[in-house]
Amino acid sequence: MPVIGTNLSDPKQEEGSINASACALCCLVKNRKLDPIEIIPGGAMKIVRESPTSAIVSFKAGSVEPAHHHTFGHDLVVLKGSKRVWNLSKKAKYDLVVGDYLFTLAGDVHRVKYFEDTEFLIKWEGKWDIFFDEEMEVAKSEISKEADDGFELIFNKRISASMASVLALAEKLWAKETNHHMSPQTIWTPSICTLRLEE
Repeated sequence: MPVIGTNLSDPKQEEGSINASACALCCLVKNRKLDPIEIIPGGAMKIVRESPTSAIVSFKAGSVEPAHHHTFGHDLVVLKGSKRVWNLSKKAKYDLVVGDYLFTLAGDVHRVKYFEDTEFLIKWEGKWDIFFDEEMEVAKSEISKEADDGFELIFNKRISASMASVLALAEKLWAKETNHHMSPQTIWTPSICTLRLEE
């Protein structure tokens, strides 16, 4: 199956048309100004909906999010790049690439390292907040000795049917930003949004 973020459109189509875009999720990020995240160097985000909060987030390669937690759980879909998430509460780590989905429970303490410039769509189950559980230098030190961290590497599944709500949100946001309205099944067509479906 095709992968999210890839462009399968007909090269003969007019540039800028709906079908010439990479995918509906990627269209949310295109030409959008993200605001720097002052408390985490290398990060930027644009909140596109409040309570429950949805946002487009980007981090530069090499950026680190020190261990932290949120009041509400969150879903995320990687649109570009790659990252590793350590869930300290579960002693598990996840390598995420384009098209990957991850849900983190409310209160789960997690740390993140970005391997390349990365963008993702994230949706919290309520209002966004963040509570740090370690200093940046501690996070970097822990990541540097990762081989001995004792965490189980979980092989993440690609986008599945459980992502329907996040994809529906992306479709609504895309329609709002571009004034294009799509039928519910349009987001699943290869010319609009390409997905890698694995079970």
